[in-house]
Amino acid sequence: MIGVRVDGSEGARKWFTHTGDLVTEQFDEPKGRVCLYYLSSMADAKVVYSELIPKLREICLVDVGIEEIERHLGGAGSNRIYEESEAIKRLLSGNIYVHVRGAAYGIAIPSDGTVGRNIQAPEIETVVLGPQIAFVEELQVNICIIRKYMSTPRLFHEKLVVGNTIPMEVSILYLEGTADTENVNTVRQRIKDLELDSSMDSTILAQYIADNEKSLFPTLQQTERPDRVIHGLREGQIAILVEGSPFALLGPTTLLQFFSRRMTIIYAGVSLPSTGRCVYLPWFCRSF
Repeated sequence: MIGVRVDGSEGARKWFTHTGDLVTEQFDEPKGRVCLYYLSSMADAKVVYSELIPKLREICLVDVGIEEIERHLGGAGSNRIYEESEAIKRLLSGNIYVHVRGAAYGIAIPSDGTVGRNIQAPEIETVVLGPQIAFVEELQVNICIIRKYMSTPRLFHEKLVVGNTIPMEVSILYLEGTADTENVNTVRQRIKDLELDSSMDSTILAQYIADNEKSLFPTLQQTERPDRVIHGLREGQIAILVEGSPFALLGPTTLLQFFSRRMTIIYAGVSLPSTGRCVYLPWFCRSF
């Protein structure tokens, strides 16, 4: 069992140490026997606070077991979870997880996920074939998009707040075990050291934390494409997202990465004389 608790559950320490969007609610105080967990970037907060929390508060007025809680929450399409790995998988898929200390199983409740501006196709980095999804201005939606395509607890997410007069939320994402620890620490510290009194987006942030402003090729790459960010994360890069900006930053970058962007595949029909049939051959086009 995952048995996650805020005060030191093994599952939470192991898998969600650097997950800034893990939200925990405790009930049956002061014992804290009943806990509810969800990822704010994946689950629908309205379901949590308008439906589940009121029910759990009412149920936990008396000492109840997991069976009683399951009976009250069964209408939400709950599923029994017996393994830690399955509980983690459900959380990463946007489910809400309810656990009772000492119980033989937990409860996973499906959620519709986060909402925001309609996700549209990229307007700048267009491709003929491939994912037609672009980032939006809402940070939680962008993190949700990345998590849907990278459903792994190794995806670490750190939340930072930048700015004095107008605080802005900035998220750092990286793949644990793949990204260089020194690079992660450098990015984190540079963002923490910023002292800004005005609003900003990813473009302004890049100017403040970049290594060499005079370099012909910038050390941070901007992109509106989630698939490019996911590819970069798998290669060990660090992604930076800013609330209100539909562009992500990827770094550190190298010179070769600007000439090895993902290829667009165009299929052209070619008629074979011997068979008379038309086959399709891929033509690979690079964009620079």
